[in-house]
Amino acid sequence: MDLSTLPQPTAEHYRQSYGSPPDRSLYVTRDFLKARYIDPDGDGVLQLKKQYVDELIRQIEAKEIAFRKLVVSNETLTEVVISLHREGTEAGAGECLREVRTNDIFEIAQTSRDRFDAAAGHFEYLRDKDPNFGEFIDYQVMMEEGIRYVATWDTDFRNFEWVSLLPISRWGV
Repeated sequence: MDLSTLPQPTAEHYRQSYGSPPDRSLYVTRDFLKARYIDPDGDGVLQLKKQYVDELIRQIEAKEIAFRKLVVSNETLTEVVISLHREGTEAGAGECLREVRTNDIFEIAQTSRDRFDAAAGHFEYLRDKDPNFGEFIDYQVMMEEGIRYVATWDTDFRNFEWVSLLPISRWGV
C-alpha cells in the first residue's frame, strides 16, 4: 500500500480490536516517532506521516482513544535522535529528546541485560536477519511489557506473532 493513499488521520485509524479490554500502551517505532520531528518540506508522504503522529498524540492527550502511553525503548529513542541529528535537524533531535523525556504520554522502557540477551538470542537464529536486531529489541520490550499494538510504517513487524499494527488503514485490519 502506498502511504500517499492514506486519508487524513482520525481516531478510527487507532481503533483497537474488539472483544478484549482496551490496551493502555502503544509501542512506537523509529520511523513513526521520527516523523513528528522532521520538516516535511513539501514531501507529501512525510507531511502525511507527521500528521498521523501529531493526530495520535493529540487524541491521547484529549483522551479520545484508549491508549494513554506511547512506549519507546531507550535504544529506539537514541536511534531516532541520532538519525535526526545526522540529517541536519539538530533542532528536531533536541525537540524529540526533550518531548519524549518530559511529556507524560511518553514512557521510555529501559532495555535490561536480560531483555537485550533475549532479543539477541532470537535474532541469532534467523538466517536472513530480517527483521533487524533493533526490531527484535522492540518486540522483546513489547512482549515483556504486555504491549500488543505498535504504531509503525515498517512492514517487518508483520513477522512477529501477537502484534497488531497501527494505523489500521495502512495495514487493512
